[in-house]
Amino acid sequence: MDWTTTNLNDLLALTWQELATAGRELNHPFRTPALATASELEPALRTVVLRDADPAARQLACHTDLRS
Repeated sequence: MDWTTTNLNDLLALTWQELATAGRELNHPFRTPALATASELEPALRTVVLRDADPAARQLACHTDLRS
């Protein structure tokens, strides 16, 4: 993977390609991202397991449980 590109469209395509790969490969570095939300009171951060990524639809399928 070549992350040295300065073209944003290439970077976006590469990111989605890596997310799709991470959904299939257990040891991929993108496999367990952290997702965050924020409310008026406080932010919340949760580690999830990436199960699938659909670049065409720009959708991620993630799994989490109480341990995260």
